[in-house]
Amino acid sequence: MNNKKTFWFIWGSVMAISVFTLGLLYLGFIDYGITVFCILPACIGLITGVMAKRTKAMLGAATALLTIILLLWAGGAEGIICIIMAIPVIGIFVLLGYIIANSIKQLTKKSDETKLTILPFIMLLIAAGIEVFWKGAAVSDQVTTVMELPYTDSIVYNHIKKVDTVTAEPSFLHELGLPYPKKCIM
Repeated sequence: MNNKKTFWFIWGSVMAISVFTLGLLYLGFIDYGITVFCILPACIGLITGVMAKRTKAMLGAATALLTIILLLWAGGAEGIICIIMAIPVIGIFVLLGYIIANSIKQLTKKSDETKLTILPFIMLLIAAGIEVFWKGAAVSDQVTTVMELPYTDSIVYNHIKKVDTVTAEPSFLHELGLPYPKKCIM
């Protein structure tokens, strides 16, 4: 496969596997978890690592990842802060997948690298299937604090109900996508 074909093959493969996984995520079949942050990046590394033209393969994968990130950010699906925080985790697993792919390639001595690219797709399907069937009960996003006071309930309640409501404008980081509470109940 020549340089141009390698670039577009990797770009298309990474886009396809990413769109498939993110489609499962946004349709509610999987959650932000191991499939999205570990298996998907490792599969991208595997796809990239099996190609003979490494420079073009890495360029194709990087371009596809940048395309996905820009689409997530421009589409409002993710905030830039969340994307920036996820990049190191994703990078580590892409590198791990790349290293594993090179090891597999050396052990199998495969001359046709495109046949090895089916392995990441199979891994991703298995991981997504496990995550779909292994979904547990949802965890409540609730925080409770208890303080025991040496007073009667009515005295404490009369003092608590006098607390002013605090309203604040979102900060700059919240505008970039950092989450903040919308409702608090005492």
